[in-house]
Amino acid sequence: MPITARHKTLTMARHKVFTVQDGDLPYDETAEDALRRAAATSVVAADAHRVCVAAAQTLTKIAVNVEVWDGSPAVPPGTWDAVHEATFDCPSGTVVVDNTTSGPIEFGPGGTSRIAVPPGAIHATVYVAGHEDTADAAMEALTAPDDDRATRLAEGARGRHGAERQDRDHPAGAG
Repeated sequence: MPITARHKTLTMARHKVFTVQDGDLPYDETAEDALRRAAATSVVAADAHRVCVAAAQTLTKIAVNVEVWDGSPAVPPGTWDAVHEATFDCPSGTVVVDNTTSGPIEFGPGGTSRIAVPPGAIHATVYVAGHEDTADAAMEALTAPDDDRATRLAEGARGRHGAERQDRDHPAGAG
């Protein structure tokens, strides 16, 4: 099935988690706190309204990639440590990636934070690679001398995958 939209950005993970959800979903502190705690141990957690993805670190910017597909996504090339799938409701036809207290992430030169998707059930597939390597490198960087922190974090984040971070979200409209 063809890809219909691609959105990429680099951003800081303010509270080590991003939430992919309907753009008009009101804030629900109880539900979001429960999902953040679950994502902290399993990398991805979901309920009927949102998908939470845990970031491995908060020291440097990470890549956030969202692709919208007309059907199931093609498996991206690479070696994946885990693949998580979830379905959530999106009646508005727009998805946002929320950065907890910072609000929705803005993508691209135009700064859009709302991504158009077919209204209804959204199937999300999250591919995870290098999460533990990056988390370990972040902990080592915190204890390293100041002038060595960035080097240690970059080396650990690249790990066996050769890229800073390769966690990917692939919301795909499932009508």
